[in-house]
Amino acid sequence: MEINWKEKWMSFGFQGSRAILQGITSKVVHCEIISRQDLAVLANQDILWCLLELKTIDSNPNLVLRPPEVQSLVDEFTDIFLPPTGLPPKRALVHTIPLISGVQPFRLRPYRYNSSQKDEIERQVQHLLENGWVQESKALVLP
Repeated sequence: MEINWKEKWMSFGFQGSRAILQGITSKVVHCEIISRQDLAVLANQDILWCLLELKTIDSNPNLVLRPPEVQSLVDEFTDIFLPPTGLPPKRALVHTIPLISGVQPFRLRPYRYNSSQKDEIERQVQHLLENGWVQESKALVLP
């Protein structure tokens, strides 16, 4: 099989001969920015074939580039976008799973993981517990 990504073609053997698949080659060098209203019209008319959003990638992975309107919202509501520091607040309803007394729980052998995966799972669970983002289950047995 041969593939030429730049020219958008693929060649391979098929039923004793050579098959070539040619992708669509476009000479478009400019992509116009359209408004939200124009986008809605194209979508409603089933004309929209593809939507592309281009983003600038900076060499600094911690740098996040946002449109000014979005950045102003993030700045205004900074507390909402902070990493969680504990469990959510208490709610009016508490979810429990009532168990029937004397009934054997369903047993299933745990999934097998290689040692590196198991170590990573344990590390992540410990991290979640330490930060208070999860808590151990406390099952209640009903009479």
